[in-house]
Amino acid sequence: MALYTDSEFYHVNDTARVTIRNLSEDWLEVGRSLRLYKDVNGSWIETQAYPDDYLVTNELYVFFPGSSWSHKLPLHHLTPGYYRLVKQVSHYDSPEIEVETHFTVTS
Repeated sequence: MALYTDSEFYHVNDTARVTIRNLSEDWLEVGRSLRLYKDVNGSWIETQAYPDDYLVTNELYVFFPGSSWSHKLPLHHLTPGYYRLVKQVSHYDSPEIEVETHFTVTS
């Protein structure tokens, strides 16, 4: 499973396109939610992933081998800095794994 954004660098008012792709040979399950962390003096501090006015539903997506899914992540609520985006992935007979990607927000 791979998680990536459409750019490594964004401005504060940009919207990132987040894509998750199943690189395995089996189906995997992924929800819409994600976790976002900001690098603060060398430590990852969890921050609000979505703006207050953004609705996130609790859908479960099944990804077949080679399939991908993208969605938009507004960044206007973030301050400039380096961020880590984390998503949990599961399979019926194995423990959950996490995939992550990184990006920078500038003013």
